[in-house]
Amino acid sequence: MKPSTGRWVSGSNFFGRKGEPKVLKERIRGGNHVLLYWQRRMGKTSIARELCRQFQDEGWVSPFAEIEAATTPEDVITEMAEVQHKACSHPLPGSTLSRNTRS
Repeated sequence: MKPSTGRWVSGSNFFGRKGEPKVLKERIRGGNHVLLYWQRRMGKTSIARELCRQFQDEGWVSPFAEIEAATTPEDVITEMAEVQHKACSHPLPGSTLSRNTRS
């Protein structure tokens, strides 16, 4: 394991931050919204992606939108809508429910 710079980290490169995802998962399960707000290069994306991975392992749908390049509110909305649409277009393994209810 070595410190990483550049993109977000995952797997064995995600270390030293096990407490944050645990606390965030508890808060989300409690029905709370969470906001990750730290300085640049502090690991926000890595924590968010690790949290999504853990929830996906439990069968949750947890889409992740990269919005850093967005320059307008419309860009953010468009990216989030596209990611959500993609996530909802693929049924979960073992699911008997159709995610596309419109004809």
